Amino acid sequence: MKVNMTGTLSFKGTGSNIRDAQVVNDGDGDITLTVRTFSDILEVKNLPRRDAARLASALLRASERPVEEDAVFRGFSRPKLVEAFGKVSNPADWKAPIEIEILTMDVNITVAAIEFFTATPAEVLPAVRMGYSFVKSIGYRKGPAGP
Repeated sequence: MKVNMTGTLSFKGTGSNIRDAQVVNDGDGDITLTVRTFSDILEVKNLPRRDAARLASALLRASERPVEEDAVFRGFSRPKLVEAFGKVSNPADWKAPIEIEILTMDVNITVAAIEFFTATPAEVLPAVRMGYSFVKSIGYRKGPAGP
């Protein structure tokens, strides 16, 4: 992890829900801090330098916490993500591309599970049947995390 008060905070702790953070100094001592998690963006403007440093330090400490069983990604617990991914992934090859029709009411957790386990975005398209959606992803193997 690195802290560069003129550029970017980089969070690479295992299990961190923080994707990255950007710190911009306006030159007058005020700072704008933008933190992106996997589900939200927090922007704090006109922070005095001392408060920004304290906040950056707290964010760094938080990003170093290990993943616990009750940790969440986009509001879902790990067991729920495992269950949802198990419904759409190929049991013989979980790294394979995903193309499946699911209940529309399951779209949010399914997309979160795909993104969590494959590090790739999921595309949601309307399905032929009412109440269903078609979800596809290039899968872990073809994404940035997998060979």
